Amino acid sequence: YKGDIVFVIHKLPLNEAKRYLEDVLAHKQAIPLCCGAGRTAQAKNHHSNGQGRWPVKSAGFILGLLKNVESNAE
Repeated sequence: YKGDIVFVIHKLPLNEAKRYLEDVLAHKQAIPLCCGAGRTAQAKNHHSNGQGRWPVKSAGFILGLLKNVESNAE
């Protein structure tokens, strides 16, 4: 799932990427997946086939990385 998360947030500014991942952790937005997942209405906002999930562990890991990168940049 990490590759799918990175594909979604790779062009977002840091604050928007962090907000998006926090919404994924709260199940407000889904991560669109290319295949092998069930359909969700939230995934239709980003991907035409509507397949998505809420990968909590992967989203939490990448959110921690983003926060670490932000603190190192200061």
